[in-house]
Amino acid sequence: MPSPQVVRLFTVVGNRTPLHATGAGKALLANLPPARRDALLERLDLRGYTAHTIVDRGVLRRTLDEVREKGYALDDEEYDEGVRCVAVAVIAASGRDSANAAPVAALSISAPANRLSRQRCAELAPVLRRAAAELAEALRDQAGAPS
Repeated sequence: MPSPQVVRLFTVVGNRTPLHATGAGKALLANLPPARRDALLERLDLRGYTAHTIVDRGVLRRTLDEVREKGYALDDEEYDEGVRCVAVAVIAASGRDSANAAPVAALSISAPANRLSRQRCAELAPVLRRAAAELAEALRDQAGAPS
């Protein structure tokens, strides 16, 4: 969505970013079934992109547990200095399939860190969760799955 601000962020469609250093990536990882998450974590290259990037597997595991508990992830200048992001996973499975469901997408809001405080991220998280729930419902309806 375009911003009226002079300083703006943009993402190139199709651009790939590291799972461990982005809000969307952490939201996706945190919501994978535990066995899939652990297998993927073992293969990840936990390269540092900024001084804030999580590069320790134990710290990342604890962070992902917190993300799952809170229902949203933060990228606190972990991929790009000066950029903060709040993100949630979109999980389209329901009913008996939901126990082993994996996220199908993530929704996020990114902005310069000086305009998107951690407090504001916490305030925006419920808005993102509602949007993710609506998207998940639309995906289930499109697939003909029971809701």
